Amino acid sequence: MGIILYVTCPYIDCLEGYWKLSASLRNYLPDSDLVTTTTASYKTCMILCLMTDGCCFISYIASSSECVRHRKMLNYTPQTSSSVWNLMKDDGCPCGWYRVQTTCLIFPNVYLTRDESLVYCQRMDATLAEIINDEKYQFIVGIAKVKTEITDLWLGGSDISNEGTWLWNSGLPITGFTKWSSSAPDNYGKNTNNADCLYMGSWIDFYWDDCGCAEIKSPLCEKPSL
Repeated sequence: MGIILYVTCPYIDCLEGYWKLSASLRNYLPDSDLVTTTTASYKTCMILCLMTDGCCFISYIASSSECVRHRKMLNYTPQTSSSVWNLMKDDGCPCGWYRVQTTCLIFPNVYLTRDESLVYCQRMDATLAEIINDEKYQFIVGIAKVKTEITDLWLGGSDISNEGTWLWNSGLPITGFTKWSSSAPDNYGKNTNNADCLYMGSWIDFYWDDCGCAEIKSPLCEKPSL
């Protein structure tokens, strides 16, 4: 099957699947544990990715014709003339992301502050995850327990604006469905008012807790499925 470029939208039909351009990662190069080679175009790079076991997305540096094939999203660094293309799955999520309900989730193996995590997710056209029902919570816990490298996950909630009033980043109040650990939120045992950010931790069986926003944890990013 040939490769068809749809000029009016950032998608490309290519062999077994289709690809989506990550506009927010333009001129950034994700870290990679896969091979870098030179190809005539990003379309050729896509074909090589499909032929490479575990390859989920590509970076293509136009100025040097460099094709980088990636297994998973780690961190990223500025790189002039680089574009990132994600291989999309049938469930409407990029390869490497997990579909639950109407959203796609990714568990990147990086460790950042909460503010850094917000930017990290935004680079993938995503936000820190908001958990508003038990089905989504149980799905996340199930994956987190399998991924043994994960200890703590940033979620998209805080009481930064008003101490004691917990809100999701979308502005929704964190009420109704919650999974706080037995004493949380408690501002580090009420010893400080600076535990303003929400996370879920393996040490409390992935229940929720509050902590300082400058602590280092893994971002749990989400975005709508297609």
